[in-house]
Amino acid sequence: MISVGAAAIFAIDPSILTGIAALIAAMVGAGNLYLLFLSRKDNRELKAVVDDVKHQTDGIRTRMEEKANQAEVKAGEQTAALSAATTRADHAEGVQQERGEERARQKDDAL
Repeated sequence: MISVGAAAIFAIDPSILTGIAALIAAMVGAGNLYLLFLSRKDNRELKAVVDDVKHQTDGIRTRMEEKANQAEVKAGEQTAALSAATTRADHAEGVQQERGEERARQKDDAL
């Protein structure tokens, strides 16, 4: 299409300078089309790379969330186990104290 425009300009004024100017205009137009093609190709490749990075990032984020959830569950289980152990220890301490008091009363009664 640009070559047709250059040919039309040269047909109107067939001098050498007009032909050179038309050829330069045609080359610039062809160069612009080539650059447009390359930029579209680069944009498609860049979009593919960005999509791949997004996919990888989502995978990393998902794994991090899973690990955080597992750590939270484990911390909850450890808290429950610690609470149960504390309750048992408190109960055992109370039982020991009651036994000590009972022994003291028995000694006082025996005297």
